Amino acid sequence: MIPPDALMEQPIPLRNPLLSYLGHIPTFEDIHLTRATNSKPTEPAYYHQIFERGIDPDVDDPSKLNDHSELPDVFLCLEDILQYREHVKARIMALYESETPYTDRCIGRALWIGFEHEGGFELTIGFSDELSNIGHHDLESDDGPNRFFEREPYEITVPPIKAQGRLVSNGEYAKYLADVKEPQIPATWSKTRDARSDEEYTTFVARHSIKTVWGPVPLSQTLD
Repeated sequence: MIPPDALMEQPIPLRNPLLSYLGHIPTFEDIHLTRATNSKPTEPAYYHQIFERGIDPDVDDPSKLNDHSELPDVFLCLEDILQYREHVKARIMALYESETPYTDRCIGRALWIGFEHEGGFELTIGFSDELSNIGHHDLESDDGPNRFFEREPYEITVPPIKAQGRLVSNGEYAKYLADVKEPQIPATWSKTRDARSDEEYTTFVARHSIKTVWGPVPLSQTLD
């Protein structure tokens, strides 16, 4: 979900870089499994000290911080963190193969806490489909705003979405214009050939270019 070159970014400046969450998620689960099984942590054990808790800042007063783990001055490399994650996964699989989670409530609960915790991070950038009400109950009175409402209310399904911390690309916007049959293109684009309202994405791209100081550049070469 996160491009490698963006792992050290801090979308929320007062929080840790994104890479820290790749270490925090398996570490959180390993901490709970270590407590539940009364056993040793997955190596390297010092991950428990640096990845246990993130920063929950007070946005009104950034000087107020919760008790949180102290990250090292030189951050760990991605490969080491991913290897640690695989070791924690192996620990989880070994527990399921032993069927202990089904007989030991404490271990089962620790696994469920880790599952919910990781799912919570998924929901920070991905949203599942939701039901939403549209419309207005007609009260049959002259009170209220004087504008149009659909009557009576009905339910619609809002499709799932994923939020990304970057600008929309030319390719994504071109696909949107082609899908909704929108004839108006950005001022920085130009048409190389007359476009039709029913054309597909690839044809739409082939018919447009991007204006630059060196002249038009085919849209197909600027999709990213």
